[in-house]
Amino acid sequence: MATWFRISISSVLVAGMGCYSDGQSPTQLTDVSTHFAGIVTVGTCDSPQVSVHFLGDCDHDEVQINAAIASVQDGGGVVKLLPGTYDLQRSDSVGAVVISRSDIVLEGSGPSTRLVLADHQNVNAVAIHGLDIKRVVVRDLYVNGNRFKNNPSEGSSQPRDPWDNSGIRAKPFNGSIPEDIRVENCWVEESYRLNIQLIAINAVISDCWLGDATMDVAEIIIGPGRISNNFVEIDGVTGYGLGTDKADDVIIESNQVVVRDGGRITQEVFRFWPHHQNNALISNSVRVEEEGYVEQFVRLAGRNNIMSGNQFYSNRLHTKIVIEGPATVVNANLFANTHVIVDQKISGDEPILIYGNVWINSPLTVLNGRVNP
Repeated sequence: MATWFRISISSVLVAGMGCYSDGQSPTQLTDVSTHFAGIVTVGTCDSPQVSVHFLGDCDHDEVQINAAIASVQDGGGVVKLLPGTYDLQRSDSVGAVVISRSDIVLEGSGPSTRLVLADHQNVNAVAIHGLDIKRVVVRDLYVNGNRFKNNPSEGSSQPRDPWDNSGIRAKPFNGSIPEDIRVENCWVEESYRLNIQLIAINAVISDCWLGDATMDVAEIIIGPGRISNNFVEIDGVTGYGLGTDKADDVIIESNQVVVRDGGRITQEVFRFWPHHQNNALISNSVRVEEEGYVEQFVRLAGRNNIMSGNQFYSNRLHTKIVIEGPATVVNANLFANTHVIVDQKISGDEPILIYGNVWINSPLTVLNGRVNP
């Protein structure tokens, strides 16, 4: 039978051997002196009644989760969150839950493990932020950023970095850039800034269900990286879909985006930023339902980019795709009710190759740039 811990907001105490039971009260903390090998388990008040190492009470559950992360032995391990709804509140840091160590896996039990940011916290739900941090995985969790109750213009808590009001965010620490960061099989929605933002080298966002966010659904900065096999479902108002910002060598591949009736993407579904290169948009599908709205499908800025094998279906004439950089290849795409515009804004004599696409009610306009040899 595993040892469990009851923790107050300020401290952690070994409470003894035993199992989860209703009616237990938090114990005042003193110290965390025990480190665990392998898998460290965490539960909360509505978790299954099984033995766990750390037990919360559905109030400030980030305390137990952070203590569990701290308790993992040197060399790394897994922090396993049982099913339940975990209350996340501001921890006077970059996030409610903060992973500041290398070789950590934070995993739940699928969508039944629900991390919900409390009202007026204005902080990342999960932050990956530490000196020389590498090889971190976040998987099998549901994260809700509670965006309508975490607007920095309301309430007293203000993030020190305005982007620290996201769902899952990896960011540098004193110039040290996170490396080998993965977010997998998560359900993330309703973040005030971004659902997922990884400012990292070797970043992967894969096999997630992603919902509405005020800014971006998911984004990678720096790179190399990959955003793949995600299902994006928009039924509210969202800024951007999937993209990069100041990143090179990023592949956005095999994602499906559905904008439901009443859903709106007010900017682009996919975007690569100017002055960056070697990015690829491959085998993605976008469908806009009859009462949905997308301002623009793609902004393909930068140079040495590829857009191949994608499907774009708009419910209106003509949703734009804008190509802004030279040395770009656009082939084997299906455009329906789409307007492809070439407007090169970056210097370079390399051609923009556009060939082998299917055009359904979809014109091509060249404003600036050399298209095909």
